Amino acid sequence: METIADAQDSLGAAEVLAFVSRLQQRLDLPDAAAGVDLISALETVKSAASAVQATATVSVATTIETTRKESGKPKSQ
Repeated sequence: METIADAQDSLGAAEVLAFVSRLQQRLDLPDAAAGVDLISALETVKSAASAVQATATVSVATTIETTRKESGKPKSQ
């Protein structure tokens, strides 16, 4: 399993925040079809973001647990 420390080519927080900033810009849709396409794409983004968040959470927890174990600290409750 790749840990956060190993993820040199992974998407970073700054890139995600820049994307969010672009999403928050003024929206001008030429027609309803473009709106439907955008809504569909945003649903895909939302699902992908949830999956990445879950993966990152597991990675962080694993990294913390490994660090605590290596330093001889007890498992966090």
